[in-house]
Amino acid sequence: MKRTKKIFSVLLVAALAAASVLSAASCAGDVHEHTLRQMKAKEATCFEDGNLAYWECTECKKLFADAEGEDEVAAEEVTLPAHHTPQFVAAVKGDGTFETSSIAHYVCTVCGSMFANEACTLPLTSEEVYEIKTYALSDARVAVSNGTSAVKAYVDGVQTTLSVAQLTFGLRIFLGWETDGCVADEAKYSPEPYRLNLNLDTQRTDESKFYPRVMLGCDTDGAWVGTNDSPKTYLADVAASLDDAFREDNGVYLVVLRDGEDVAVYGEDKAGERHLVGEYTLLDTTPLLKVTLGVHDGFCLSADCPAVARDGAIAIGLTDAESGVFDDVTSPAEQIIVQDTNAWVDYPAAEFTLVLPEDAQGEVVYSYDESKLSIDGAAHTVTALAAGRHQVKVTCGELEARFFVTCSTVDKSGAWWQNPPHAAYDEELAQKYSSEGHNGETTVFLGDSFFDERYFFTNFSALFAGEDALCMGISSTTTFDWEQYILAENTILSASMQPKALVVNLGTNNFYDDKRSTADTASDLQRLFTLMHDRMPDTHIYYFSIAQRLDTAFAGNVSAVNDRMEEWCRYKDWITFLDVEEQVTTDKLRDDHVHPLPETYRDIYLPALRDAGWH
Repeated sequence: MKRTKKIFSVLLVAALAAASVLSAASCAGDVHEHTLRQMKAKEATCFEDGNLAYWECTECKKLFADAEGEDEVAAEEVTLPAHHTPQFVAAVKGDGTFETSSIAHYVCTVCGSMFANEACTLPLTSEEVYEIKTYALSDARVAVSNGTSAVKAYVDGVQTTLSVAQLTFGLRIFLGWETDGCVADEAKYSPEPYRLNLNLDTQRTDESKFYPRVMLGCDTDGAWVGTNDSPKTYLADVAASLDDAFREDNGVYLVVLRDGEDVAVYGEDKAGERHLVGEYTLLDTTPLLKVTLGVHDGFCLSADCPAVARDGAIAIGLTDAESGVFDDVTSPAEQIIVQDTNAWVDYPAAEFTLVLPEDAQGEVVYSYDESKLSIDGAAHTVTALAAGRHQVKVTCGELEARFFVTCSTVDKSGAWWQNPPHAAYDEELAQKYSSEGHNGETTVFLGDSFFDERYFFTNFSALFAGEDALCMGISSTTTFDWEQYILAENTILSASMQPKALVVNLGTNNFYDDKRSTADTASDLQRLFTLMHDRMPDTHIYYFSIAQRLDTAFAGNVSAVNDRMEEWCRYKDWITFLDVEEQVTTDKLRDDHVHPLPETYRDIYLPALRDAGWH
């Protein structure tokens, strides 16, 4: 009996010893061996925690630093917290028209999130960081089968060429066709497709012809929106309400958002809901210079159905498609529209732009330094009394606007004012007008070599057969030459010349021959036209944009002057700007890469003139 009891005691001690070993690797007091799985190391991101490599028991969930399960660790010991990589960004004061101010902040160099503190615990939205400046855009129309028309921005009531250096902005604009029923009519969904482009023209530093664009089109399958990277997205496939909006309004509101290199495009239905219709990435982050509406060969419905971009607004510093900031834009119809202008001492008064809202009430009052300027409010003219840049304040009731008059003295001692070339031909043309022109009815084409029928406009007589029109251009001339013709006695532009219309092509030689700057050339042209209007008050002037050459030394200057002249002519009822710059491409030039081919006059210049209302 004693022997049996002794054996039991030995077995009990052995069992207790074994239990002690198992408890060293036990789960919550339950005796078992851990089943460990390895958890690989993972780096932390801006928004998700990472971790060191560790092992976890699949049953009890304990964590260990080793594969043997001997070095138990807490979760916080192996966790790598999510974190941002902050970089301080100083505050910016945006003094320019299309520059936005921003507050000092921190930006994560990895994800781009913005914060008020370096610890990145106080997030900021872009609207909190950046000032949002919103401007109304003027309408653009293209009524010809191929061509483009720039969209302008209103800044404090002044129409300004759009030039956005900020790489974050939102653009909302209606894109479509203007004639009622022209698109919505089912018959218009024909096998012949049509399309128009909203071009985002960036200031590129390479030779690429690529420009970001948003396309709106229609074919037998319906209306569609496309971008450079996504050629077609049918509106009906995105939302029936978008397609309905297009059919009802002959177009659709598009919201284009740019955030650095990334562009997103939304279509807006009648309820104001926005649907993503396209995304793409720009080739670079260069600034946007202007927005243009383009209609190209084969894509225009008819001359009676012009493409339009209207009711536009651009919000600089905006990235959120849901923002209502576009609704805060003051319509140009509710503003006084004025423009900065030029005037010249000892020259005739220059006309300035002033457009009042239809419902404006009250007297128009001009406030300015009367020792520097003299303003005729009824005639909308300003006479320069002293050189300088002088401000004019305009008020009408509660409305207020300001513009500047740059007054200049004209020094005629320089080489630009040397005697005009081809004096003998000048006399011949003067006699030609005297004998062939019918005073008050004749249209006179004058300017530089573009309108010299001896060498380049050789098909003038054929194009204008039966018309009371004379071609009187003189090769190599500049605005200075024609100004001298006006001011001298018994010249081609003597006081006896009072034609019904003047068609003018000038400016290219101011750049390429006289090396004038953009601002100076625009002023030269405006001064000449002011003189012409003073001498011929009943004559309507049609001014053709300066054509680009294959030699691109002054390409940027040419475009800039064309933009300035388009603005200057816009609200004047006696002069019309004819923009053919983008149509007269290098393949439309003669072998000299400067002058138009005969068919260019026929296919571009003459139609542009007739579309502008010339008989």
